[in-house]
Amino acid sequence: MNNGHHPERLRISDLHQYLHSSGLRNEPQGADSYLNVFESKKRVEEEAEYQAKILREAFPETPDPVEEQNLDLLKHIERMTINLKSSNGFIEVPMQDLAIHCDTILAFARAHIMFKEKNCCALEFSLDSFSIEAVKSFLDTLKGLIRPCDIKDDHILECCQIAHYLQCKCVLDPIVEILINSADGENCKILLQLSDQLNLPRLFERSLSLMMQSLEQTQDVWEDLPSDLRTRIELMKQAIQSSILAGKSRLYFTSLEEYLAMFAETLNYHRERLADAKQRLEETQKQFLVRSRAWEYNKKKIMEQELRVRRLEVVLEKQKRIFSPTNRRSDMEN
Repeated sequence: MNNGHHPERLRISDLHQYLHSSGLRNEPQGADSYLNVFESKKRVEEEAEYQAKILREAFPETPDPVEEQNLDLLKHIERMTINLKSSNGFIEVPMQDLAIHCDTILAFARAHIMFKEKNCCALEFSLDSFSIEAVKSFLDTLKGLIRPCDIKDDHILECCQIAHYLQCKCVLDPIVEILINSADGENCKILLQLSDQLNLPRLFERSLSLMMQSLEQTQDVWEDLPSDLRTRIELMKQAIQSSILAGKSRLYFTSLEEYLAMFAETLNYHRERLADAKQRLEETQKQFLVRSRAWEYNKKKIMEQELRVRRLEVVLEKQKRIFSPTNRRSDMEN
């Protein structure tokens, strides 16, 4: 019994349709806000971490071979020290204290342990690009002697670079948050260069946003940037200004590939809506055999949507020609 209603027709969804209906989207949420791509990514990472935690608690007896190897290595270097060579001096610290939190030092210890017979020996690790004061600030932060927000302004950028180089997430992440929150029109040039060198997408997005505003007011910061970074920013600016995606919102992308992918996703979304509308219109005509005013109105709207889709297709092809990696390389060579 369907109580006079037409039974719903079951449709078989292919992979594209499933991803379209169930995948993450970056659609505007209101006139002046949008769902940040990185917030979505962070949410997915948090969910994956939570699932991993549940699995670890449910199956504690299952040993992790990598973790076991790391524990054995940490035990082996328990009494070893490491000399950190800065630009103006050495600092000797227990190797285990660093290896626990710094993946680079852990890998360094693993690579050298086979050549060391004694447990009480010191290795040297070069940080000669950084001052001894910055290295001390990093170590004090790692030990919990000072908070990341208490790092001196003169040392915080170096500490960020040290933490990134040593792959010390527990120090790097808080420093990046501080830099994001402290970014302004005066320091956005330095932060943009830093985020580009270290591949810090959230800091890059924030500093790029401020850079776009600064470019409209002054050329001072623009002229100080490296030529390759200026090229990237200019291309990004063109993408933002010509983007049908943006509307009234200010959308920024960590790469032009991400921008083109989002544009293509939007085009597919409108194509699917157009196909569904055409199908419903055809079904209505077959059912009632008469073209009512509502039918004519819907037909007009479908024609308008079809024109929009065609415009999007033309613009996307133009954007691909402008912003594709191959074309960018050719332009730079010329």
